Amino acid sequence: NAVNVETSGAIGQKRLDGYCQQTYGNETITHDEKSDWCSNIAKDKLNMPWITYSLKDKKMKLKGFSIRNGCCYFDCCCVEDGTQIYNCCCDLYSFSLIGSNDNKTWTTIHKVEKDKTIYRCKSLTYDFAEADAYKFIRLAQDEEYPGCPLCMAINQIELYGSTVDDSGIISEESEDDSVSIIGKINRYSDE
Repeated sequence: NAVNVETSGAIGQKRLDGYCQQTYGNETITHDEKSDWCSNIAKDKLNMPWITYSLKDKKMKLKGFSIRNGCCYFDCCCVEDGTQIYNCCCDLYSFSLIGSNDNKTWTTIHKVEKDKTIYRCKSLTYDFAEADAYKFIRLAQDEEYPGCPLCMAINQIELYGSTVDDSGIISEESEDDSVSIIGKINRYSDE
């Protein structure tokens, strides 16, 4: 019952040794502040970066989420040739948490617009009325931070709520809404 993570793409992160090392979307579900996911750099606003989470045979009914912006330990995202993006200019700014049951048609669950206070490694938690159950949950960038490329760097995401099986029955392990769905699924799949 592991978490499946898909992304629009990824670039690297410049490490202390000066090398650009590839990042991966599944690094957002760990609790390691040294592991970020740096998204792809979009060529246009029609193809903005995103990261999607899903669970096998389950849907998620969210009541909130927490997100920690990237660049906690390393200053910048970088592209394959080692070119860095100045000062980790992939900060969150305008983004949406959206849900889908077919991975094609998306419904907005929560939206953040033009928030210039989300600095590197800053954690924020958002609460909202319980959303419908969705098979796929996506964090999608809507607008890049002013003066920065079309990218985002995420250190960690936690999704709060309950899981339901495909027939709509609430899962036993989902009784505590204050514990992350991702954290619970990871814990159960590691046992």
